[in-house]
Amino acid sequence: MSLKYKVRTVLGLIDDAINITASGADWEVIYDLVFNLGIGKEIRELGLSLDYYDPDTDTSYEEDVLAYVNALKSLRRELEKIAASL
Repeated sequence: MSLKYKVRTVLGLIDDAINITASGADWEVIYDLVFNLGIGKEIRELGLSLDYYDPDTDTSYEEDVLAYVNALKSLRRELEKIAASL
């Protein structure tokens, strides 16, 4: 798998996370899609680790998802710079 393909794949996953977050679905469902069933798992499988502030354990699904998606948005800005040069 080429670097260009990986970068574009991650950018697509980030877009998916942003769209899922804005969907209006229940936050528990969004949490499961982002962390357990798809996006977070796929990003880890591509070899990326993501540093983000994980709120305390007694926060809501919404706060956890929003913290992670904000970190994804920051990563996206950097990956877009790289994608433009590939």
